[in-house]
Amino acid sequence: MSVIESPPQLVSISEAARLLGVSRTSIYRMCEEGRLPFVQLLKRKRMIARNDLESFIKQNRNSRNRWLLAEHHEQVVDAIREEDL
Repeated sequence: MSVIESPPQLVSISEAARLLGVSRTSIYRMCEEGRLPFVQLLKRKRMIARNDLESFIKQNRNSRNRWLLAEHHEQVVDAIREEDL
């Protein structure tokens, strides 16, 4: 009997932008630059795995970007986790 893992929870570009407090354009740019992994659905639909979003935040927590400062890090991660419930 094989065990099938559940698929990752996905968020839209708009939801990722809301959680990080940036514009959708910024999220698209991060995806294009390869800084934020995404899944391409259909021709024009991109989704981001919640765990990739959380990893991105942790890796960039010391960045100068306002939404990744250490004091906001926990709030963003908590918001992502709450959405999972």
